[in-house]
Amino acid sequence: MAYRILTESDILLKLSGPELDGFRNAALEQSPSQADPISGVINQVVTTCRGFVARNANNIPLGAGLTLPEALIGPAVDIIILAIM
Repeated sequence: MAYRILTESDILLKLSGPELDGFRNAALEQSPSQADPISGVINQVVTTCRGFVARNANNIPLGAGLTLPEALIGPAVDIIILAIM
């Protein structure tokens, strides 16, 4: 099973660009000095998903870095969208 990095392009398959920008801008209006909130949520969700994969001894070893199995990209994006809303 191939592992890869989840990107904003993956999110844009389920949200429009203006919607994603709207969520980002709303968060930045609340706290202008914060880092990009979208990348932070991506990292949190990917880390959580990797933790669940790692806990199951029947799974193959984790891929390097903040990568996910291709099969988990879609479900992770669903969680990210809920988190940023």
